[in-house]
Amino acid sequence: MTRRTAVTLVLCLVGVATVAGGEDARPDLLASGARPRVLLTAARLAELRTFRETSHRDVFDVAKVETDAYLTLPLPVDRSRAVNAYRAHGKMLPALALMYRLTDDHAYLEAARRWLRCLVRFDTWDGSQNLGRSSFATGVSLAYDWLHDALPAEERAEARARLVREGRILAPVVTAQHRLLSNHLHNEICGLAMIGYALWGEAEEAKQFVAVAEEKARLTLEHAPTDGAWPEGVSYWGYGLSYFLRMLEAKRVLGRGDDFASNGWLRATGDYFVHLSLPEAHWTRGTVVANIADAPLDGGPHSGVVLRRLASAYGNGVYQHMADALMPLERPRVDPAGRHDGAHGAWMHLLWYDPAVGPTPLDGLPTMRHFADMDLVSMRSGWGKDAAMLVFHAGPGPGHRNMADPQRGAMRGFGPGHAHPDINSFSIFARGEWLVVDPGYSRVKDTRDHSTVIVNGQGQAGEGGPWLDYWAFQQRPAVPAIRLAKSAPSYDTVLGDAGGVYVDEARLQHFRRQVLFLKPDVFVIADDIEAHGPSQFEWLLHAPEGSLSLEGDGAFEIVRPGVRLHGVFLRPPSARARVLSRVTGSSGFDPTSCLVHEMRGETVNPLAVLSVLREGEAAPSVRLVEGRLRIRKGKAEWTVKIVDRPAAPADPLLVVETPTLRLR
Repeated sequence: MTRRTAVTLVLCLVGVATVAGGEDARPDLLASGARPRVLLTAARLAELRTFRETSHRDVFDVAKVETDAYLTLPLPVDRSRAVNAYRAHGKMLPALALMYRLTDDHAYLEAARRWLRCLVRFDTWDGSQNLGRSSFATGVSLAYDWLHDALPAEERAEARARLVREGRILAPVVTAQHRLLSNHLHNEICGLAMIGYALWGEAEEAKQFVAVAEEKARLTLEHAPTDGAWPEGVSYWGYGLSYFLRMLEAKRVLGRGDDFASNGWLRATGDYFVHLSLPEAHWTRGTVVANIADAPLDGGPHSGVVLRRLASAYGNGVYQHMADALMPLERPRVDPAGRHDGAHGAWMHLLWYDPAVGPTPLDGLPTMRHFADMDLVSMRSGWGKDAAMLVFHAGPGPGHRNMADPQRGAMRGFGPGHAHPDINSFSIFARGEWLVVDPGYSRVKDTRDHSTVIVNGQGQAGEGGPWLDYWAFQQRPAVPAIRLAKSAPSYDTVLGDAGGVYVDEARLQHFRRQVLFLKPDVFVIADDIEAHGPSQFEWLLHAPEGSLSLEGDGAFEIVRPGVRLHGVFLRPPSARARVLSRVTGSSGFDPTSCLVHEMRGETVNPLAVLSVLREGEAAPSVRLVEGRLRIRKGKAEWTVKIVDRPAAPADPLLVVETPTLRLR
């Protein structure tokens, strides 16, 4: 099938530029030829010209500082490809155009024209599987629309021809793309839609570009996890959504349907960032979010603008608070070669800021959140700077709803390629430090890089390559799941079931893990593992390199500045412990100090207690007596019943019999 045939087929299937929920008709803004019209209208521009001196002054100042860097930034010498380091150029081109429209300063116009000509004349916009192309397409389209009457005719013609050329490349890719849960598709949808919106009425193929992009956006929203989470981690959530929200907002402004009002995932997805965020007091050190999948710890330089738009869409003060806190951290970086990394596009903060939404602190939020479709849990002792936090994952990559979708086979599992083989793994952050760690962006996806178990030398399906083989990961019933998630005043608990996710060579029958969080700073990890025949099991725990040491009687300790994690591995007593340096090849923690407890048998029931200690604080008393775990830490005491053979997969392995008691 040729590219043009594929685009025409999609056009026939979805209709020509149909307004969501209405009859076939071109919306007024596109039909009238009014400009600007993509994300920004003349009326909104007039408002912003006034607001920049009043309600939007602080946001405007940040956007102006970022934009001013591009007034003197040298154009890239190498213009052969839109490599990763150049994506920021596409993102910042609209900032120059917007600043010109807000200030009438011709320095911004001349800089915008200089950068526009530069990007249009690149040999190719290819870069990192269309991420470069999507960035350039989005930026050039917005500048074309916003500066339409200020650009010489020959520059408009040159830009228009390049946009049509790139649209012809993107349209068949977007049409065929099955990776609905990938940040790459978010970018591609945005780039194609922006080309179509900007060129509507000037290029015959613009309507086709819009039809393809809007149909794929509809499918993406239809299959987004119902709980608001995202399988590629927080940073890729922010990166992809910073583009996808631009497309959806442009669609809304043009009168082509308001997905913010109608879509449940958009309404819920800001909570994904909130509940995976670390205490704000530590954000300036680059520790902003919990590592899940390939997400860097800093949360990426894009989440703030996403939360800004969601705050205004839903009147959510918590999102506004977090956008305010993120904005000053998301500074661009320029290296001597002229590559501009990390630009977050503060101009989007300016466009989307709603001063009517007051910032709301996080103190009143629940301290446990179960994302039930993705089966991801975060639990914390509080929202203050010294809080302890644990994150646990035991769900399928595309979410349970998509696992049951009849289209899953045709869509090859919907494609969360940045996911990890990390079922029943956990990480712990406390008192400003990472204690139990996830590797971060891994060049090879490996179960051994996570705090979970290895059975007969084997890990979970889909591992071994630079990307998780998500189709192999999904093709093994039963589906991994969280069987129990409960929050009580004195404790939180979660029970994960790995299902059939381990490869056949592991000969694993079942692996269930329960994490019990005895607030504010004690964690109990209990496993129920059974294999087909005598087997070898490895219980793994990863800590920052050089921080972990073994002590006597099953004890171990992780020491970080100002905090320690004291652990006791209680059973089986025959387990052999060792600490090794594990090279993860990741951009996060590489290498790690990996604690390995080796066990043999057909059935094993490991049990460990982990306690967060302040500097100089004594380790707790931990005793296992007649099937009951008795823990005494300071003035607190707990008794926990151990259930070795639960009657059903959802039955707990740990039951709190006496919650926190104050001793006399």
